[in-house]
Amino acid sequence: MLQPYSKKCVYAFRALAYVAAIHSVGRFQAGTLCKEAGVPEPFTRKVLHKLVEGGLLIAHRGPGGGYSLARPPERITLWEIVTLVDIGRHNGRCVMGFGNCGSSVRCPIHEATARCANSLSDQLGEVTLAELTSSVALRERTLVRPVLIVEMQRTKERARAEKGRDKTNGN
Repeated sequence: MLQPYSKKCVYAFRALAYVAAIHSVGRFQAGTLCKEAGVPEPFTRKVLHKLVEGGLLIAHRGPGGGYSLARPPERITLWEIVTLVDIGRHNGRCVMGFGNCGSSVRCPIHEATARCANSLSDQLGEVTLAELTSSVALRERTLVRPVLIVEMQRTKERARAEKGRDKTNGN
């Protein structure tokens, strides 16, 4: 199957499918995300930075920081992800390598590839991150495990916070 976007974008889809699955739980840590979504960490941290800059994620600083979605998964389209992660990749570059095709000189397949690109942006603009997550879950790549892991982490964090409060209160 033709894949008009980069491996970076594929990793971003996988990572954000995980994030959408845990959206109701809240924040996530980059390391946990990479491990659970099966994406390389150094690369994914760069992608997360682009997604923060593009307004899809919020970066939380300080102890227990991490990231969270800036909007509900139902309001984030796959095309938004593609344009942020593959910025510059879909800007009229000639598929035959003739430079920037489309101004005065066009390659022989310019019209066909332009129609494909427009169709891709239209189609991915209609698919939301929530839909991606549900389709991944339907393919039995269950997203229940990540939610359970995050819930366990939250429980541990709450217990530590309560223990710290007890110490400061003299108990």
